[in-house]
Amino acid sequence: MAKYEIFSKRQKILRGDVPDVFTYDRIPLPLRVQVIHIWGDTLGHQKNYPDMAGETYTALHDKLCREYGCFDLVDESYVSAEDKLRKYLETCGTENALDVIELSFRYIDTLLRDGNARYRLGSITGAAEAIDELNERFRWHGVGYQFESGLIIRVDSAVSPL
Repeated sequence: MAKYEIFSKRQKILRGDVPDVFTYDRIPLPLRVQVIHIWGDTLGHQKNYPDMAGETYTALHDKLCREYGCFDLVDESYVSAEDKLRKYLETCGTENALDVIELSFRYIDTLLRDGNARYRLGSITGAAEAIDELNERFRWHGVGYQFESGLIIRVDSAVSPL
């Protein structure tokens, strides 16, 4: 798992400055950025692996566009599908962010079970590790959702990021 127990995180735990209840109406920007980092560790980057990673990010982008009834997630026609997904995740509403996270982790869960695909994507993190990290980061940020069996589900109980 690509997470570290950094000094500031340990200090927050010592001070008790961690969420003790879940929220459901907001996905904080740091969590969104952490999801994007998980994508890089699992799906690779389009610039490094244009075939497999490029196809994967394009498929994610196109599936979301089809569901939303639009042609593009962002108004920038000359950027990669990966960059469009990143920008969209950073700025969209909570439900749409959960859509993007759910769909992308469905891909991660499916693709990375295949060792050949993992190699072709340049993945440094496997599917189970990525899902565990996502769910831990949801808890750390006090966001009451988790990825389970291919779906984002709501979790209704107290939180403990430890």
